[in-house]
Amino acid sequence: MTFNRRIVIGILVLVLVVGGAFLFEHVIKVQGSRKGILVPVVQNSKTIAYLDAGTIRQLGQQERELSQGQSNSNSNNEVSLSFVLGSAGIIDYQCIEVGGVGDSQDFKLSPQDIEVIALSSNSNSTFAMVNKAEGNRVMIKEVAKFNVAN
Repeated sequence: MTFNRRIVIGILVLVLVVGGAFLFEHVIKVQGSRKGILVPVVQNSKTIAYLDAGTIRQLGQQERELSQGQSNSNSNNEVSLSFVLGSAGIIDYQCIEVGGVGDSQDFKLSPQDIEVIALSSNSNSTFAMVNKAEGNRVMIKEVAKFNVAN
């Protein structure tokens, strides 16, 4: 086999591997979004972050570490929605639209409403939205999307 032919075959293999990796990533994102495992945070029609149950647990731990001196009633697998939005760099918004998997009701939350909302990870790699002011009432059992409106 000539040297030029080896180079062409090597480049083709690299293109196929890189293309396959991008395709695999896209398929996983789409499947995760449909099942509520990978939740996109969309602002101005652009996805700015993805959340999953592991991220929610990690952010909850960070929030508890930051507020050790203050009274924080979040359990081990909860984090406040305001902390999650701040971690994603979202500070200026008019409302947040939160949707669930399947036939779940969508909620529009103002910045004042968000202060009493927490996200809690579930055992099936999804997370729920709960209202702390109403005694941890589950608003959405499996969150599927966040849409930020400016």
